[in-house]
Amino acid sequence: MRAAKRRAIDPVVSLIIIIAATIAVALAFASWMYGFWGVHARVHGQLVEIYDDTYFNSSNSTLMIHVKVHIDPSAVLWVEVPGAHITSVSLGKIVSGSPQVVDGKVYAPVGSEFWLAVRLDRSYPAGTTVYFRIYTEKGYVFWFSCLSK
Repeated sequence: MRAAKRRAIDPVVSLIIIIAATIAVALAFASWMYGFWGVHARVHGQLVEIYDDTYFNSSNSTLMIHVKVHIDPSAVLWVEVPGAHITSVSLGKIVSGSPQVVDGKVYAPVGSEFWLAVRLDRSYPAGTTVYFRIYTEKGYVFWFSCLSK
């Protein structure tokens, strides 16, 4: 009596299964890390929200930043625009809270929402993307961009 010949899984199918499992584990790990760092940032109160209506006014070379601060108990922020020098920083409309500008830095209690007017020494043509960074006194850096109008 002859034993039946056993067949194993085709090598191509096993390779596809291994690759699919690796991708699934990598995506699960990445989403876990993203959630972990998001929670970590919020737990330590380091969150600055920039609204989509932020823009650069090309007629007067002013970056208008709509900010909401979630840094507890208060935030010290300053702005940097790569490739340009800031000539002045002032507050525009204050929606909530009592932010203040002192020596180019913004001091804002948690929950403050306001417009920040950052005047630059150069202009950008309409339709150009303007990149800027907001720094906190604890060393966090937030990257943002907006369009020039």
